Amino acid sequence: MTKATAVKDLLIEEISALKVSKDTVFEFFMTSNLPKQVIHHITKLWDYTCNIGESVISIGKIVLSKIIDFIKANPDMAFGAALGAIAGVMASSFISWIPFVGQALSVLTIGGGMLIGAIAGDRMDRATNGDYIDESLISVFGDTISIAKKFVKLFIDILTTIKNS
Repeated sequence: MTKATAVKDLLIEEISALKVSKDTVFEFFMTSNLPKQVIHHITKLWDYTCNIGESVISIGKIVLSKIIDFIKANPDMAFGAALGAIAGVMASSFISWIPFVGQALSVLTIGGGMLIGAIAGDRMDRATNGDYIDESLISVFGDTISIAKKFVKLFIDILTTIKNS
Protein backbone atom coordinates (compact mmCIF):
# COMPACT_ATOMS: atom_id res chain seq x y z
CA MET A 1 0.00 0.00 0.00
CA THR A 2 1.40 3.36 -0.95
CA LYS A 3 1.47 6.29 1.44
CA ALA A 4 -1.09 8.17 -0.66
CA THR A 5 -3.49 5.21 -0.53
CA ALA A 6 -2.99 4.87 3.23
CA VAL A 7 -3.72 8.57 3.77
CA LYS A 8 -6.81 8.32 1.57
CA ASP A 9 -8.07 5.28 3.50
CA LEU A 10 -7.44 7.04 6.81
CA LEU A 11 -9.28 10.14 5.64
CA ILE A 12 -12.26 7.98 4.65
CA GLU A 13 -12.19 6.32 8.10
CA GLU A 14 -11.90 9.75 9.73
CA ILE A 15 -14.92 11.07 7.83
CA SER A 16 -16.89 8.08 9.07
CA ALA A 17 -15.67 8.66 12.65
CA LEU A 18 -16.48 12.38 12.55
CA LYS A 19 -20.16 11.59 11.99
CA VAL A 20 -20.31 10.90 15.72
CA SER A 21 -19.86 13.88 18.02
CA LYS A 22 -17.67 13.91 21.11
CA ASP A 23 -20.77 14.32 23.27
CA THR A 24 -22.36 11.23 21.74
CA VAL A 25 -19.23 9.16 22.39
CA PHE A 26 -19.02 10.24 26.01
CA GLU A 27 -22.73 9.73 26.54
CA PHE A 28 -22.31 6.20 25.16
CA PHE A 29 -19.52 5.41 27.62
CA MET A 30 -21.17 7.26 30.54
CA THR A 31 -24.34 5.17 30.15
CA SER A 32 -22.09 2.12 30.32
CA ASN A 33 -21.25 3.20 33.89
CA LEU A 34 -17.51 3.26 33.29
CA PRO A 35 -15.28 4.69 36.02
CA LYS A 36 -14.28 8.32 35.65
CA GLN A 37 -10.63 7.34 35.17
CA VAL A 38 -11.53 5.27 32.11
CA ILE A 39 -13.60 8.12 30.70
CA HIS A 40 -10.63 10.44 31.29
CA HIS A 41 -8.44 8.13 29.18
CA ILE A 42 -11.15 8.04 26.52
CA THR A 43 -10.97 11.84 26.47
CA LYS A 44 -7.24 11.64 25.82
CA LEU A 45 -7.77 9.06 23.08
CA TRP A 46 -10.53 11.14 21.45
CA ASP A 47 -8.20 14.12 21.12
CA TYR A 48 -5.21 12.11 19.77
CA THR A 49 -4.19 13.21 16.28
CA CYS A 50 -1.32 12.38 13.98
CA ASN A 51 0.34 14.53 11.31
CA ILE A 52 0.71 12.67 8.05
CA GLY A 53 2.22 14.76 5.32
CA GLU A 54 0.06 17.84 5.13
CA SER A 55 -2.93 16.19 6.78
CA VAL A 56 -3.88 15.95 10.44
CA ILE A 57 -5.66 12.64 11.04
CA SER A 58 -7.79 12.07 14.15
CA ILE A 59 -6.58 8.56 14.97
CA GLY A 60 -8.27 8.57 18.38
CA LYS A 61 -11.68 9.27 16.88
CA ILE A 62 -11.22 6.43 14.40
CA VAL A 63 -10.19 3.92 17.12
CA LEU A 64 -13.09 4.92 19.39
CA SER A 65 -15.59 4.69 16.53
CA LYS A 66 -14.40 1.14 15.77
CA ILE A 67 -14.77 0.14 19.43
CA ILE A 68 -18.25 1.67 19.62
CA ASP A 69 -19.29 -0.06 16.38
CA PHE A 70 -18.08 -3.37 17.83
CA ILE A 71 -20.00 -2.86 21.07
CA LYS A 72 -23.15 -1.86 19.17
CA ALA A 73 -22.87 -4.90 16.90
CA ASN A 74 -22.28 -7.24 19.85
CA PRO A 75 -23.91 -5.60 22.88
CA ASP A 76 -24.56 -8.74 24.91
CA MET A 77 -21.14 -10.20 24.15
CA ALA A 78 -19.37 -7.01 25.26
CA PHE A 79 -21.48 -6.85 28.42
CA GLY A 80 -21.00 -10.57 29.08
CA ALA A 81 -17.23 -10.29 28.73
CA ALA A 82 -17.15 -7.33 31.12
CA LEU A 83 -19.39 -9.08 33.62
CA GLY A 84 -17.31 -12.25 33.31
CA ALA A 85 -14.13 -10.27 33.94
CA ILE A 86 -15.67 -8.78 37.10
CA ALA A 87 -16.70 -12.24 38.31
CA GLY A 88 -13.22 -13.54 37.46
CA VAL A 89 -11.55 -10.77 39.46
CA MET A 90 -13.77 -11.51 42.43
CA ALA A 91 -13.02 -15.23 42.24
CA SER A 92 -9.30 -14.65 41.67
CA SER A 93 -9.00 -12.77 44.95
CA PHE A 94 -9.79 -16.04 46.72
CA ILE A 95 -7.88 -18.30 44.35
CA SER A 96 -4.69 -16.24 44.74
CA TRP A 97 -4.46 -17.47 48.34
CA ILE A 98 -3.63 -20.98 47.14
CA PRO A 99 0.08 -21.56 47.82
CA PHE A 100 2.49 -21.82 44.88
CA VAL A 101 -0.04 -21.83 42.01
CA GLY A 102 -2.56 -19.26 43.22
CA GLN A 103 -1.14 -16.34 41.24
CA ALA A 104 -1.12 -18.26 37.96
CA LEU A 105 -4.61 -19.63 38.56
CA SER A 106 -5.99 -16.17 39.38
CA VAL A 107 -4.96 -14.89 35.94
CA LEU A 108 -6.63 -17.88 34.31
CA THR A 109 -9.75 -17.25 36.39
CA ILE A 110 -10.12 -13.73 35.02
CA GLY A 111 -9.60 -14.91 31.44
CA GLY A 112 -11.98 -17.80 31.94
CA GLY A 113 -14.63 -15.52 33.37
CA MET A 114 -14.33 -13.21 30.39
CA LEU A 115 -14.58 -16.13 27.98
CA ILE A 116 -17.64 -17.62 29.66
CA GLY A 117 -19.34 -14.22 29.77
CA ALA A 118 -18.48 -13.52 26.14
CA ILE A 119 -19.84 -16.92 25.04
CA ALA A 120 -23.08 -16.38 26.93
CA GLY A 121 -23.42 -12.85 25.54
CA ASP A 122 -22.64 -13.97 21.98
CA ARG A 123 -25.30 -16.66 22.22
CA MET A 124 -27.78 -14.02 23.42
CA ASP A 125 -26.82 -11.74 20.51
CA ARG A 126 -27.32 -14.57 18.02
CA ALA A 127 -30.63 -15.60 19.61
CA THR A 128 -31.83 -11.99 19.35
CA ASN A 129 -30.99 -12.09 15.63
CA GLY A 130 -32.98 -15.30 15.22
CA ASP A 131 -29.94 -17.54 14.61
CA TYR A 132 -29.91 -21.18 15.65
CA ILE A 133 -28.07 -21.83 18.93
CA ASP A 134 -26.55 -25.28 19.32
CA GLU A 135 -26.89 -26.31 22.97
CA SER A 136 -24.38 -29.17 22.87
CA LEU A 137 -21.21 -29.03 24.90
CA ILE A 138 -18.99 -29.31 21.84
CA SER A 139 -20.55 -26.15 20.36
CA VAL A 140 -18.79 -24.13 23.07
CA PHE A 141 -15.53 -24.64 21.15
CA GLY A 142 -17.12 -23.31 17.97
CA ASP A 143 -18.51 -20.36 19.90
CA THR A 144 -15.05 -19.69 21.32
CA ILE A 145 -13.58 -19.61 17.82
CA SER A 146 -16.35 -17.31 16.61
CA ILE A 147 -15.77 -14.89 19.49
CA ALA A 148 -12.02 -14.98 18.99
CA LYS A 149 -12.49 -14.11 15.32
CA LYS A 150 -14.66 -11.11 16.23
CA PHE A 151 -12.14 -9.78 18.77
CA VAL A 152 -9.20 -10.41 16.43
CA LYS A 153 -11.00 -8.58 13.63
CA LEU A 154 -11.58 -5.60 15.94
CA PHE A 155 -7.93 -5.69 17.05
CA ILE A 156 -6.66 -5.91 13.46
CA ASP A 157 -8.93 -3.04 12.36
CA ILE A 158 -7.52 -0.85 15.12
CA LEU A 159 -3.90 -1.85 14.45
CA THR A 160 -4.31 -1.34 10.71
CA THR A 161 -5.68 2.13 11.34
CA ILE A 162 -2.78 3.02 13.62
CA LYS A 163 -0.18 1.36 11.38
CA ASN A 164 -1.30 3.35 8.36
CA SER A 165 -0.82 6.59 10.25
